[in-house]
Amino acid sequence: MTFKIYVNHSFLLFLLAISYSSPYLILPFKILKNHTNSSILYSNALLDDHLYNPLLINMSISRPDNYICTFLDTNTDKLSFVNNYIIKDLKNNYNKEDSNTLKIIGKYDITESVVSETLIFYNDINNFNSKIIVEDIYIIEKNNYNKNYNISLNLGIKVKNVNNYIKNNVNTKKIETNLIIQLKKKNIISSTNFYVKYEAIIKDSIKYDGYIVLGEEPHASSSNKNILNENDLVKTTCGNEFGEFNWYITFDEIFFYNTKNNETEKSQNNETIYVNYQRVIYSKAQISPNLGLIISTNEYFYEIEKIFFQKLIDKGICYSAYISGYKFDIIYCFTSMLTSNELESFPSIHFKNFIFNYDFELTYKDLFFEQGKYTFFSIIRQDSFRNEENDFDIGSKWEFGLPFLKKYFLTFDYDNRLIGFYKQTNKSMETYNIGSENTLAKVLLIMILCILFAIICFFCSRRIFRKKRILNDGKDSFAIKKPFIANELLNYDEK
Repeated sequence: MTFKIYVNHSFLLFLLAISYSSPYLILPFKILKNHTNSSILYSNALLDDHLYNPLLINMSISRPDNYICTFLDTNTDKLSFVNNYIIKDLKNNYNKEDSNTLKIIGKYDITESVVSETLIFYNDINNFNSKIIVEDIYIIEKNNYNKNYNISLNLGIKVKNVNNYIKNNVNTKKIETNLIIQLKKKNIISSTNFYVKYEAIIKDSIKYDGYIVLGEEPHASSSNKNILNENDLVKTTCGNEFGEFNWYITFDEIFFYNTKNNETEKSQNNETIYVNYQRVIYSKAQISPNLGLIISTNEYFYEIEKIFFQKLIDKGICYSAYISGYKFDIIYCFTSMLTSNELESFPSIHFKNFIFNYDFELTYKDLFFEQGKYTFFSIIRQDSFRNEENDFDIGSKWEFGLPFLKKYFLTFDYDNRLIGFYKQTNKSMETYNIGSENTLAKVLLIMILCILFAIICFFCSRRIFRKKRILNDGKDSFAIKKPFIANELLNYDEK
């Protein structure tokens, strides 16, 4: 009988350990796109369909069968409930008014308050079957939000510029409203590192375009150990724009080659066109996961239009257009009139960073795509104005969206404001698939570790009982959460 008690107690400790052993959390996402009817396609469909492609995260909230549409937000560092007036037909089944886990915490300012809720995350990158429930996550909400309109959850990942604490009006307790920092303080994740992996996966019969990992660097994952080397990870401090920090990479050189007489791009006879004249102003690029395109500076857009596109525009093959509704310049071509030789002769754009010791190159394969009868150039120019006194264009900037982020894998260190890059093994990440390591070896290793852990727990519990430390089952300080699989995690139809 005593032996049975020892075994049961050891097994209980073992279950507790494996339930909370994961140092990271997983957020699968879809890339939400509009789909213009190709039969009525027009030139500014480029912006209609690709300018704003938010990462739609499946987030279980309050209980496993409740979900809310959640989006990454690079304009704030807070987790917040918002009325989403941009994306129509959001399909949530979460209702704040009916939630029995929602708690009112206090006022944030005149227009906003703080509440807390229970969020549910994946915590196993290999099979996505394991989940963890995290209670009392602080969320900002508007005091006068529209109850009859779509509500979504914004996950702010902007770099903190100050300690954005607030005081609870009840007990003056400091409250953190950033999700990543909250999870770290609760010891749910082991660090404030995170990364976005663009990789198609199917979990619980739902097709996702990728996943976000919170709390771990990629090389630390057992699934990546044979692919990524920690020694290849180089980090640089994120930049700022006019004193405002965000996820900016500062480049030392931005250029392309003006090819002549069909020579190869790196021929010595080619002219190198540098497009970071004002290095302090024009050499930073903001990382924007919700952007489906790349926004460039005026300098690059005008130079590439003059050197490459103008001859095609003169022939009526390509067109440059200003879309007043969006305030962007775009370039598009008629696919039937554009030859493969003309497309392949497009000069690649290079972004050199000396700390990374790497030349980030975007070729024509990265920067052109077909839709309907058009071939679109993925780089656009935002409307700006000239400051003649200081000799720079206000509003002119680089902003990297999907064409860059799908090709180059980056990591982010929230606490230390660092952006990381695996300079030697980045290309191999393109072929990485979840669960690609030797499954048999992995299973055997887990079995051996489980047996050793069970033996340790057995002897530890035996020692406890010998000292007559009686545990009161009715006053346990923890509760084992039973795993669950929601039947429908995201009510979102594929288009």
